[in-house]
Amino acid sequence: MPTEKQLANLKSFSKQSANEVRESGRKGGINSGKTRRFKREMREILEKKAEDDGWAEKACEILFKLIKKGNIKAIEFFRDTMGQKPVDKIETIEKIKIKKVFVTDEMSKKANDYIDKFING
Repeated sequence: MPTEKQLANLKSFSKQSANEVRESGRKGGINSGKTRRFKREMREILEKKAEDDGWAEKACEILFKLIKKGNIKAIEFFRDTMGQKPVDKIETIEKIKIKKVFVTDEMSKKANDYIDKFING
């Protein structure tokens, strides 16, 4: 929970100048890159360690023991790792705008003629 002092230091993007917003975005991008690199390096280290020591097999044995005991977190981890993770967010259906179009008899006849010409060559 942020303190009052921390909350007082916050400044809305709408109240910042374009340069301040750009600088904040740049800092966020730099930190995001650092985090991605760190996670990638950790994953590579763990994968290498798992291959070298047979650690992956031991971890799988422990995971399956937990699953057999009914550990929900272990079951969810297994499901997600196997690529069966359900969607986290509810996707909204965009509203489709329907435009009323008035078609005259002449327009309908032209459309039918074009269709006939296309089908019959």
